[in-house]
Amino acid sequence: MDKKPTYAELERRVMFLESKLEESKEKEIDSGDALSALSEDFKRLAEHSRDVIYHYDIASSKFLFFNRIGTEYGYGTKKSTLLLIHPDDREEVRKASKESLSPNCHTGEVEYRICPTDGSIRWMHDRWIVIRDESDRPLAIEGVIRDDTHRKLTEKELEESRERYRMLLETMNEGLAAQDENYCLTYVNDKLCEMFGYSRDELLGNPLTDFFDPAQRKIWLDQMSKRRKGESDQYELTWTRKDGGRIHTIVSAQPIFNNSGSFIGSFGVITDISKQKEVERVLKEREKELEEKTSYLEELNSALKVLLKRREEDKRELEQNVVSNVKELVLPYLKKLESSRLDERQRSLVSILESNLKEIISPFLTRVSISLLKLTPTETQVANFVKQGQTTKEIADFLGLSPRTIESHRENIRKKLGIKNKKSNLRTHLLSFQTAAHNPEIMSVF
Repeated sequence: MDKKPTYAELERRVMFLESKLEESKEKEIDSGDALSALSEDFKRLAEHSRDVIYHYDIASSKFLFFNRIGTEYGYGTKKSTLLLIHPDDREEVRKASKESLSPNCHTGEVEYRICPTDGSIRWMHDRWIVIRDESDRPLAIEGVIRDDTHRKLTEKELEESRERYRMLLETMNEGLAAQDENYCLTYVNDKLCEMFGYSRDELLGNPLTDFFDPAQRKIWLDQMSKRRKGESDQYELTWTRKDGGRIHTIVSAQPIFNNSGSFIGSFGVITDISKQKEVERVLKEREKELEEKTSYLEELNSALKVLLKRREEDKRELEQNVVSNVKELVLPYLKKLESSRLDERQRSLVSILESNLKEIISPFLTRVSISLLKLTPTETQVANFVKQGQTTKEIADFLGLSPRTIESHRENIRKKLGIKNKKSNLRTHLLSFQTAAHNPEIMSVF
């Protein structure tokens, strides 16, 4: 199968035909004979082309030739060809054709749309040469029409894609900036201009270092070193706004390299975190305040514990004194009074007095009934702590005594309880006295 000629080969063939025509003129050969002799070669070559090839005779205002591809598109007579062209492009085609027929003009070119019978729209690129006689009068037009629909659609899709991409960049909530290998800004989106307070013209072409806090220079230089090595990274950078304010950001940066692998710049998405930074600052201040208040409350709590401890001691001491005073200062005289000569009414009053006295004393008996065992004040304290489940060391620390002294007191208490040298639990025995308020034997002492 013969290999189809390329577009360039067809152009070269047309130029060859022109040169042959010029040669025939120089040899005084009739030009009509020369064209007739070459027409078969021209047609044979044209039929192998994937582009439309045509020959237009100016004298008769007719298309004398269209190759097979041309007729498939719908090209033919001058009228049918004009109707094939999209109505909006016909004037542009007329204008280009007319201009190519001007003196000393030998070529023409125009791009237009055609409307084939299948209802589609095709973009065609028409290029032609003007064949002239020795007086420079135009004789014919021979041209090549290439279907550029695919290229046009591709360009359109690319343009639409670029527009979508541009809209995406311009409407994103983060700033976007690109810089060249010299670190000068080559692109900024609207959001970045808003963040920095500068117009696009004030930013583009200027070094990036003009817009961030000088104290951040070392961070930036370290990052630029990474970009040149092809590394991407995310880092914090503080910028200076046009009004002098500071803006804290996170920069997500990417390097850019050309096809040969040379560094040509970088771009970064810049996220404003100023509000988060302010929240962090406020939280740190609040945290510090809370730490100070917590420390104060701990000190206050310690003081309250001391006060409560003292209050408890005072309460125990008061209860102990009440019971002791009743036992030593009231009961003996009450017993003597009962044994004296009293009439029935007096005995009744003494009985009421004794009953009321027991009622007054009964709330204290749960805590101090062990005092009836004739314990010393210190032994009474130790006994109460043992009832509460305190260890010897804890009791010693509380009373300011040595553990050995506490152990001695515990032995004395066990002896008075009658459980010395017995495998009995001291706390269990002491807790049994909590029912003293309802124990007739103990209450009978009163």
